[in-house]
Amino acid sequence: PVEPRDHLYFEAEIRPLIDGRTVNWIGPVNDLQKRELLRDAAALLFPIQWDEAFGIVMIEAMACGVPVLAYECGSVSEVVDAGVTGFYADSLNELIDLVPRALELDRRGVRDHARGRFSLELMADAYLQVYESVITGFRKPAC
Repeated sequence: PVEPRDHLYFEAEIRPLIDGRTVNWIGPVNDLQKRELLRDAAALLFPIQWDEAFGIVMIEAMACGVPVLAYECGSVSEVVDAGVTGFYADSLNELIDLVPRALELDRRGVRDHARGRFSLELMADAYLQVYESVITGFRKPAC
């Protein structure tokens, strides 16, 4: 389902584009369906227009070898390595121009690079380092 706050926009701007041939509405998917969609995707279009703090969907796509095309907004430039795992730009026209380059990226390379940056082990280790530095910073020296 569409978020209630987005319902009017969806009905006015998106629903008229859904023709069942070139544009389909799938709605929410479970993990298995998500993997199937990403497996067959040429690229993930992520035209985000708000300051997404992390963007797990980009990492999920890259972990499946799918390059990301996104607006440079929020965490996009921190997650997508331009020219390696996808591309980002400031406008729709710039993104359109980047599609052929994204499709030329090696899917195995996209996947391997994403795994090298965002594996469970690496993420857990990074969180532990942050927690340890915070704890160390709050310890008072012995008198």
